[in-house]
Amino acid sequence: MKMFRSSHGVEINDMLIAATVMTLEVKLISKNQKHYTFLPGLDLRNIR
Repeated sequence: MKMFRSSHGVEINDMLIAATVMTLEVKLISKNQKHYTFLPGLDLRNIR
């Protein structure tokens, strides 16, 4: 978390969302792509 917070400006709420999505092995659909694209193994989809 500390590593990504300083380099990507990610807050704890975004990391909790990502951790939940990865634990449940589901897709994350979000307009906030910049806080998630660098996380390996996260299935991220964009809202159109």
